[in-house]
Amino acid sequence: MRKRNARFLQVLGIVVGLVVGILVGKVAFSVLFDNDLELPAETAWQTVTDGPSGVAVELPGPADSRTISTSDGAGGTVNIRFYTVGLGDNDASVGLAVAELRSSALEMSDEQRLLGALQGAANNIKGTIARRQAATVEARPALDGEVTFTRDGVTGKALMRFVLADGALVQLQTIGKPSDAKTLNRVHERVVNSLKLG
Repeated sequence: MRKRNARFLQVLGIVVGLVVGILVGKVAFSVLFDNDLELPAETAWQTVTDGPSGVAVELPGPADSRTISTSDGAGGTVNIRFYTVGLGDNDASVGLAVAELRSSALEMSDEQRLLGALQGAANNIKGTIARRQAATVEARPALDGEVTFTRDGVTGKALMRFVLADGALVQLQTIGKPSDAKTLNRVHERVVNSLKLG
C-alpha cells in the first residue's frame, strides 16, 4: 500500500510537472525586451469550462486547449485536460488544468496529494517552493503555492492553486517574471476568485 501510494505521488508530481513545464515553455523569458506586463483588458476575459468535470474559470483571452494521457504506474492512465492563455508578447501565461485522480490516490490524505502536486510542479521546472498556504474552495481542500525558478538565465515566478474536487485535481497557475509581480498577482487573484467547481 505504502509503495503504491508513493508511486502515485510520483506520477501525480510528473503529471502536474508536465502542465507547469508546458506553460513555462510558452513564456518568452527575454532580458532584451523587458517591457512591463500590462493588465489584460476587461473585454478580454472569458469563461472557460472543462466539459467532463464542469470546472469553470475566467481566463484573460481565448484559451488553447489540449489533453494529455500518461501512465499512472499501475497499468492505467491519467488524463489531463488543460487550457492556457499567453499574456503580453508571451511574457506570461495563465492556465487551468484538470487531472483525473485514480482510486489509489484516494487512499492518501488530502495534504499528501496537494503537497505532492506542488512538489512535482517545482521539481519539473527545477524550482524552489517559496511559499505555500492551505486553503479551501467550496468546502474542498486546496493549497496555494509560489515557486521560483530560472530559465535561460532569467528568474521566473509561478503562482499556483491546487484543489481536490470529486476525483480530480484542479490546477490554476500564472507564470511570468518577478519584475511583473504586481500584474501577475492581480491576474492570478482574478482567476482564482472566478473558479467554480462542477
